[in-house]
Amino acid sequence: MIGVTQGRKFKPSAMRLIDAAERLVADRGIDNVSLQEIAETAGQSNKFAVQYHFKSREGLIDAVFEARLPEINRRREAHVERLRSAGAPSIPDLLRAIFAPVVEQVDAQGKHHYARFSSQVRVDPRYRRGWFNSRHLAAVTEVLNMLRAATPHLSPADFDLRMYLVIDIFDAGLRMIDNPWTLSEQDVPAVDAEKSIMDTVIAMSAAGLLDTTAV
Repeated sequence: MIGVTQGRKFKPSAMRLIDAAERLVADRGIDNVSLQEIAETAGQSNKFAVQYHFKSREGLIDAVFEARLPEINRRREAHVERLRSAGAPSIPDLLRAIFAPVVEQVDAQGKHHYARFSSQVRVDPRYRRGWFNSRHLAAVTEVLNMLRAATPHLSPADFDLRMYLVIDIFDAGLRMIDNPWTLSEQDVPAVDAEKSIMDTVIAMSAAGLLDTTAV
């Protein structure tokens, strides 16, 4: 059993800033949102509220991960336990263990702002350290190691490149789920549309990790 890490306890005023930052950065990107706007969106009268609670923009971004990742990691650990009991998990099962806990992370409006927030940070070398170095990623590291073992035909460099592209496919799928226009085009309820989109993301991602020379 992977050890469950405990997250920081944030005051309600700090959590409102975290929620606002997650939503604004997810929708508009890191550089298009000011710290003052985050404070105003969080209902803080002090325009320096972010600096008071988190010292800096980087401190606030790290706090978003610290607030969200412990619960995501707990859900992923449950997936890992099931994978271990399965013996030889398939590539789709391993990918689902990575993605499903993130899909389940929604805000009060049912939107995947955390996933889109993390996708903004992931590609920005100034801030992504908080995600990549988080102590709450033990479970995802274990799943990635299982994926590497399941894809011996890929060199380490090829594996990293393909997984980077797989995450881009996942990000695109979440944008579709959160877009009301996309869902309005579906002939099934939103929850079924979400499942259909994510099943397609998993299938496309798994195909990208297969050994294409083994025909």
